Amino acid sequence: MSLNGLSSPHLLSGALLYGVTALGWFYLMKSQSLAMIAVLFTASTIIALSVLGYFVFGEQFGKREALGVTFALLAVATMYRG
Repeated sequence: MSLNGLSSPHLLSGALLYGVTALGWFYLMKSQSLAMIAVLFTASTIIALSVLGYFVFGEQFGKREALGVTFALLAVATMYRG
């Protein structure tokens, strides 16, 4: 069995990003409710994947995508106001 894949830059960067995300969750849990953290995480994921899809993979960013990002931002604003 080869372990060459374990030193792949993609695997290492993915593990690093996963670890940073986990640390972010722990940090936010000290000061925010789980509902707020979930909304922030979901909205940031939607926005990050939309940007990544558009710039890296050349996907279209149409009205449906813009509406989804708008709703994600509205959810964050709603949680902060509440």
